[in-house]
Amino acid sequence: MPWWPRVRRTTHLPLDRSELLRVADSLVTSGIRSVAISSVFSPVNADMEQEAAAILLEQLPSLHVSLSHEIGRMGLLERENATIINASLRELADHVCRGLTETLAKAGFEAPLFLSQNDGTLMDVEYAREHPVATFASGPTNSMRGAMFLSGPETCAVVDVGGTTSDVGILQGGFPHEATAEVSVGGIRTNFRMPDVLSVGIGGGSRIRADGGDVTVGPDSVGFRLREQALVFGGSELTATDLR
Repeated sequence: MPWWPRVRRTTHLPLDRSELLRVADSLVTSGIRSVAISSVFSPVNADMEQEAAAILLEQLPSLHVSLSHEIGRMGLLERENATIINASLRELADHVCRGLTETLAKAGFEAPLFLSQNDGTLMDVEYAREHPVATFASGPTNSMRGAMFLSGPETCAVVDVGGTTSDVGILQGGFPHEATAEVSVGGIRTNFRMPDVLSVGIGGGSRIRADGGDVTVGPDSVGFRLREQALVFGGSELTATDLR
């Protein structure tokens, strides 16, 4: 007779509302204004996260809530890390978006405002306020999409040379190739959507040093002070721009 493992049937348990109400009181006492909610397998079934968020917002309407199923992929710890990063940036994102909107309004711009995401697409201001991690590495993806627009090829490699680094990425069908593995942000493992970009610490402002017969490039850079400090602009620092 073949042996088959016995599967124990489990019962779905409801959220402990009283515990979440206690957490809401604790948030008020601690002065916490932004939280991250993460549950196991939420990319498959997000009901628990949404229910927990609804209970907290019922008690604290002004609370910033980041839900892990909207941020990351499967992989509990990495998705949780990504959601915590997003929650940490919510108030900053709100401040930046509000300032940008007010500045454009004062300048007389009446067109809708969109920000770029790190997958090469656009998002409106409200989405950017709630999902600031979507802007991570959007600089290189902007350059990659711009290179395609100017040169024509939709599948190619693009090297974006900035002031401090050179970012190398691949376009496939006009959009940046997405990293398939987990992504490290400040040494923290995450798994939210990020372009597959290789950053090399050599840019236009990288300092060049010659010590005897050894020549080093970077990793430090004059950065945005290139026009003030580089030799070619009358400064005193030898940079990568001076050697072009």
